[in-house]
Amino acid sequence: MLRVYRVSHSFVAASSRRQARRRIRRVPSVRVSAAMDRNPLTNTRVGYKRDEMWSESLVGTVKQHDCHAFLVHGTGETWPGKEFETRPGSSDETQEDASPAIVMHEALLHASGTYKGGIHRFAKNAVGNVKLNLAEALFAAGGVSGDRPGDVLLFPQMQRHRLGGESVGNKNEVAKFVKRVIVDGDVGKDVSTIGNKAHVFICTHGARDARCGVCGPALVDAFRVAVAKDAQLKNKVEVRGCSHVGGHAYAGNVLVFAPANGIGDAPKKEGSKESSETKGTWYGYVTPSQIDEVLQKTVLKGEVVPRLWRGSMGMDPNEHAAAAASAAAADGEPWPAKSPCDVCAETPTGVGDIEDAAGVVSTSVKKTETTSTKPAKPATKTGDKTETEPAARNSKALEAAFATTAVAGAIGLVGSMVWAYLEQ
Repeated sequence: MLRVYRVSHSFVAASSRRQARRRIRRVPSVRVSAAMDRNPLTNTRVGYKRDEMWSESLVGTVKQHDCHAFLVHGTGETWPGKEFETRPGSSDETQEDASPAIVMHEALLHASGTYKGGIHRFAKNAVGNVKLNLAEALFAAGGVSGDRPGDVLLFPQMQRHRLGGESVGNKNEVAKFVKRVIVDGDVGKDVSTIGNKAHVFICTHGARDARCGVCGPALVDAFRVAVAKDAQLKNKVEVRGCSHVGGHAYAGNVLVFAPANGIGDAPKKEGSKESSETKGTWYGYVTPSQIDEVLQKTVLKGEVVPRLWRGSMGMDPNEHAAAAASAAAADGEPWPAKSPCDVCAETPTGVGDIEDAAGVVSTSVKKTETTSTKPAKPATKTGDKTETEPAARNSKALEAAFATTAVAGAIGLVGSMVWAYLEQ
């Protein structure tokens, strides 16, 4: 009797120990090594062939703004992930000469009083609501020869304001510039026109998101090669790298500032309305195969490419759907019946950063890996954590197995006791 009881008891105990050792296997968040591949043609994780390409509608994904300002400062590889945020206790809070990006942002915020959705919203000023970005400096791969650190490029004004490398980090000097140019509309003396060319900006902000850090620099090079080969465009288009514009998921993000009728038309009379109008056209999901189309239609003719069009400077996002459908009809292109998406708002429930170009996983989106050959089902998000459905199923399966084992052990124990009673 004792032997039978001990065998049954050992079976139950061993089962419990095995279950205790069999923890649910959750694959930890790791550095994404694929992000180290800077070739967007071969990087299937964040390059041109990533799964999310064309998965979102581009309709209405540009926040309404009237003026776009680019501060020439730093490079796409050195900009911090949040280029306009002050880190507590840093020199940006305590010193007169802080980061030029933060100084300019805070000066605009002080003048406007409202910063929402990446736009400085003014109740009343000379240029309207302002979007601020950084443009890569001359020494960077995405810089151009005419720029100097501290320059501020304004669109649609097509102006270059030369603050200087020293003044642009001085809070008092920058505040004076914002008051004079942005609020009062006084051009000032240190200004020159850049309206004799078209200007293309491509997001290369690798520390913000790997999609932009991998796709952006390659697009800058590809655009420059295409411009140099075209006699109509050569020396008439400047291509720069810029900081995060909103909507990482749409990389490559390309912004084109050009005359409303394009640069291919005969020169307009100086000072005429047609010569002063400038369009700021935003494109998403751009790859090298679309570069010629963007240059020929938007830069040369002032037309849009409907399927790539995210919206335009000065346009109400709610008006974009009808405008895009009309443009597609004029081009004879089929127009997908997709509703506007709100990814560009970048709310906590929207599309977050993937990781920076060095492969560091963002805190807003954590990746998981699986050894299964079957495609994993979409992950379910709760706050900032991601739990995959396969892991949840495994957890339930193990719980069921443990319960079955415990019942079997209990039956064995009862059986041994009955057998012992019968032997007496």
